[in-house]
Amino acid sequence: MVVVALQFQPMLEWVQTTRLASTISNSLTLTAILSSIHLVGLTLVVGSVLFASLRLVGFIFYDRSVHEVTDAVGGMIMLGLAISVTSGLLLVAPRAVASVQNGFFQFKMASLVAAVVFHLGVYRRVLRGRELTRSRQRVTGAIGFGLWFAVAVAGCAFILLE
Repeated sequence: MVVVALQFQPMLEWVQTTRLASTISNSLTLTAILSSIHLVGLTLVVGSVLFASLRLVGFIFYDRSVHEVTDAVGGMIMLGLAISVTSGLLLVAPRAVASVQNGFFQFKMASLVAAVVFHLGVYRRVLRGRELTRSRQRVTGAIGFGLWFAVAVAGCAFILLE
């Protein structure tokens, strides 16, 4: 990952010098607002995935079909992801070079990619199938939540231990 970061170093350095990055860097209020928005997005994602995953695993909403629960939160997952990615890019812009060299940030980004790929490639495909076996539901729910949980934990570690 460090090799990739070195390839993009000139671009990352340029991002840090933009007026937008400077404005964010010099404003504690703006950084706090963006951080709050980022957490709202993350909460939408992880909270929605938690509901869907707990239903898939069989812990809640026994009286509701899997499709009913997962369809209800599907839009919130995508909205939360859009909010988190947008605000996250803005938060990283002032410190792009240092961020991509941070191991916790690298783990967060790897977890994010894995979670999105799993969600779009496996999670949604499993839910579209009308013949869901219980074991397939449970495994899909557990893996999906585990990946998003890893994104959240890595993000906390990045902020707290940088």
